[in-house]
Formats: sequence, C-alpha cells, structure tokens
Amino acid sequence: MTDPLEPRISDLETRLAYVNRMVEDLSSVIATQDREIERLTGQVRRMAERLGDIDAHLDGNDDKPPPHY
Repeated sequence: MTDPLEPRISDLETRLAYVNRMVEDLSSVIATQDREIERLTGQVRRMAERLGDIDAHLDGNDDKPPPHY
C-alpha cells in the first residue's frame, strides 16, 4: 500500500527545487546588477567631477571682458 501523502510530498519537493533554483538565479541577477550599479556610480562621480572642473574653468573666464570691447 502506498502512502497517501507521497504525491503531496513529491509535489512539494518539486516546488522546493523550483524555488531554490529561482533563488539562485535571482541572486546571480542581483550580484550582476550590484556590479553594474557600482560601475555606473563611479562613472557618474567622475562625470560630476569633470563638470565641476569645467564649471570652475568657465566661472574664471567671466572676469574678462568679451573680445569685442
């Protein structure tokens, strides 16, 4: 005689395996996105520094009269 719970246990084991696989996949995606965010954050930081340098350079040129004077 078979255990009446066997089909339910088998179904739960299958679902658990699926959930475990999904967690592993999501963890991998999160790790990839974290690396990409770090890369982009650094890029934005460098661009902000460059814009600040450009802005400071342009502000320094405001003291000079235009060439047509």
